[in-house]
Amino acid sequence: MSQQYTLYPLLPHDTPALYPIYSAAFSPTPFYTLVFPPSIPASTMYSWYTRRISLQLQKPQVRGFKIVTAENEIVAFARWNFPYVPDTREKEGEVEGEGDEAQKEEKKEKEETEDDWPPGTNLTLTTAKFGGLDGMREEWVDPTRDYVCALLAVHPTHQRKSLGKRLLQHVLNLADAEGRRVYIEATDAGYPLYKKLGFEQVDVLPIDMRKWGVEGLGSNIIMIREPVLKS
Repeated sequence: MSQQYTLYPLLPHDTPALYPIYSAAFSPTPFYTLVFPPSIPASTMYSWYTRRISLQLQKPQVRGFKIVTAENEIVAFARWNFPYVPDTREKEGEVEGEGDEAQKEEKKEKEETEDDWPPGTNLTLTTAKFGGLDGMREEWVDPTRDYVCALLAVHPTHQRKSLGKRLLQHVLNLADAEGRRVYIEATDAGYPLYKKLGFEQVDVLPIDMRKWGVEGLGSNIIMIREPVLKS
């Protein structure tokens, strides 16, 4: 009997179950090993990632979806930034004014906590990659109009079962219904699937891995999918 999988929204209480999936999906790659050396304890990585995801899910534009088995085990998940227009109060918070220093300081502390990395992380490489990707999003994404797939992870024991496609297609259907674009940062492994789903390459962020003793480029391919209009 084949395994049954169901898609649900990702909820805050799901966060403790996500790091094992994230680690299993990405730790075999040279980039992950360079960024997070084996010297970093697994418990430290778990605490860091769980806190990071918890903070991200508190943002109003962030949505997540999970795939669970019949035994209620989460085996894949995706984190998205949905189109979001700040309300008047949020916009006013960005304006300098009397009495807003405490609010700005609180916001700064939260951002620093979220952007923190576990001790032992290769900060040079994280800056090159994630700083570069931030720049790509600023160039290509209108956060008030576009959907952004921020992360997609499928546990290796459940790969090649179309779970990644299912997580993507769920939001692609929403984007098509609203006539919106979708942005994703592809690795070489994910590129063929995204291409089949209608994404097109618009840019690339190359990371020269030779600086860290690994041959080749650790590239992220910037892809955008235009909405598919239903007849």
